[in-house]
Amino acid sequence: MTAKPVLNVERQELGLDDIAFTRIIDNGLWKAVSFLFQGPIKDAIKTKARCSLKDDEARMKSMIQASLSDPRIPLGVKISFQPSYIGLNSVQVGGDVISVMAEVKGPASIEVAPPSLLKD
Repeated sequence: MTAKPVLNVERQELGLDDIAFTRIIDNGLWKAVSFLFQGPIKDAIKTKARCSLKDDEARMKSMIQASLSDPRIPLGVKISFQPSYIGLNSVQVGGDVISVMAEVKGPASIEVAPPSLLKD
């Protein structure tokens, strides 16, 4: 079986499209049966092979907030970000790799203290 991963951006759902089977069967009856039932089997796979990505939004928001409080951020620099939207924009397949592009929207601020205030 081969299939192409597709992303429904509006519903934030990953699914399969262009599902195809190879029929390497040496029995004529099984070739005919597999051909007849190929459509319903493809439809069932397409319906069941969906993965909602909305549940990962809260986890992604907390990862962003954690990275903004990373102790490696230079002294005197404060970064704040309030994501109002986190979602996936596209899925690309190349060889054995699936690349997913994400989008993050929301207000951000960076505050940098003057160097004179950072001296001991």
